Amino acid sequence: MSLSDETKGMIKAILAAAGIALVVGIVIISVLEARRPEEIITTVSVIDEEQTEVLAQAWNPVLSGAHVDEERILLESDLNLLVGNTYRITIPNITLRLPDGAPDTPELPALVANSQITLANVGNWEGEIAHNDFAGERYRSGRIVYLIEGIYSFPIYQLDLLTNLDYAEFWAIDLIVIEQIFWTTETRITAPLRFEMTIGRPLLPPGIPPQVQYAIGLLLGAAASFAKIVLLERSINKAMGKGSKNAAAGSMRIGYASRYLLTAIVLLGGLFLMDFYGFVGAFVGTLTLTVAAYTAKIFIKRDKKQADINMQ
Repeated sequence: MSLSDETKGMIKAILAAAGIALVVGIVIISVLEARRPEEIITTVSVIDEEQTEVLAQAWNPVLSGAHVDEERILLESDLNLLVGNTYRITIPNITLRLPDGAPDTPELPALVANSQITLANVGNWEGEIAHNDFAGERYRSGRIVYLIEGIYSFPIYQLDLLTNLDYAEFWAIDLIVIEQIFWTTETRITAPLRFEMTIGRPLLPPGIPPQVQYAIGLLLGAAASFAKIVLLERSINKAMGKGSKNAAAGSMRIGYASRYLLTAIVLLGGLFLMDFYGFVGAFVGTLTLTVAAYTAKIFIKRDKKQADINMQ
């Protein structure tokens, strides 16, 4: 069955819209790819959590409301920190009640072993740090982690938490944990933003330029638009040949369903079988039918004018 002039005009309009979308899309993708910085690969040392060994755990004996400048944390007498190793001491939650004039971020307590050897006087706040106002009092809470290097080989029988504040209340919740940590190397890639899709299994082999993926997707979407125009014409012709209004309406509904199904197949195929740019191309290709609906009259008028000239 030959196609009508209107359908031919729609097809030409789809071709024009697809051509413009192809050029514009490739230009945009090329600009984005050209401006995208190169990947930066660095190797850093991080704590190997799988190899970390817990050496001791102790309860902090400080009670809420105790006015202290220092407090001891008693540990097993056979705990040894060996030279050349790295250790991590974690206080899960420590709260300091700050006096007037004290800064919002006070110095953390220092760790002193056996009342003589300072293991660490600087720690790191980790996790959420709350600054609360209650009854005119200020509190600083958070998790503290100390990393220390074993410069001596000696047993520890007690640890002291020493504060430099004139007046403070502090306590720790849960266990204070002392661990020997081990380091490992980790390769980190600082990569620019990439649009990737891993929902399905792409049919295209890796390494295909995004411009080519976009063009393939656009071709599939435009082909679906062609097919929908042809299906629409045939659906209209079939409905006009029906003997009743209800039969014609039923035929049109079947045509609608078939065209929507075709669109869904193309988009889902692009979503599950193509990469991001291929899916974008398929989506843009299906939109060419909407654009063609507004521009087809230009091609239809031109074709009719050319036909009139040929007849003369």
